[in-house]
Amino acid sequence: MNKNIFLEKKYEINENTGINVSKRKLTRDFETHTHDFFEIEFILSGKALHTINGYSYEIGKGDIYLLKPSDFHSLRITEPLEYMSIMFSEQAVSTQLLYNLTESDKAVFYKLSNEDYNSILSIFELMIKAYNTDGLNIGYIKNLCECVMMIILRTAEIKPHTLQSNRSIYKTILYIKRNFRCNISLDRLAEEACLSKNYFCSQFKNIFGMSTVDYINSIRLSYAHNLLISTDLPITNICFNSGFGSYPVFLRAFKKRYDCSPSDVRRT
Repeated sequence: MNKNIFLEKKYEINENTGINVSKRKLTRDFETHTHDFFEIEFILSGKALHTINGYSYEIGKGDIYLLKPSDFHSLRITEPLEYMSIMFSEQAVSTQLLYNLTESDKAVFYKLSNEDYNSILSIFELMIKAYNTDGLNIGYIKNLCECVMMIILRTAEIKPHTLQSNRSIYKTILYIKRNFRCNISLDRLAEEACLSKNYFCSQFKNIFGMSTVDYINSIRLSYAHNLLISTDLPITNICFNSGFGSYPVFLRAFKKRYDCSPSDVRRT
């Protein structure tokens, strides 16, 4: 794969609202890319081969899926694809709902029943109408988005995770998942949680059983491993695409976690 094919797609998300809603038609293929936001896509018509993190799915009417910033995907269009989309940051929706949807490393990808299809279609239509109306009611749009998320949770049969008392810590998990490819400072995370840095670090370790730095590296390493087995991107590019600032640091961390080198993974 040409090193320039793997791209991070940049779309405008309203800075004040943290959410965009749209209806689109896609007639051309999309090469492997990733986003710096969360996205729910709901297929209205058409067919395509959708590859997420190396796994391919035939998609068509009634399919819905959540794309996380740690996902990379491509589309091969069979029939022109019409779909509705919600692009959002972790600040735009319920921390608990989004945490439950993103807790698993697996892609959240499901085919809806006729009843759920009609329900979600109605919700999306209300969202798009509200989004394109003067005097934007962002609270209303966010509530509708959360209704879609709750239907996905029910369809996916995901057992809700009860968040511990300090919920602001979970918000930083979502922040990390969206920004892991960037340089993330402990000061910034503590600010997100509205806590002092020392208290934030101790609370984070109490809840998740590892330090903040180890958690960030675990996200980066999983992402790098998926890229190694699913793309031909050069290993040095994978290192920096995954958020590591130094190749030797990446190599040591990778060997410690997987007990082999990135080159070994690529060969096998």
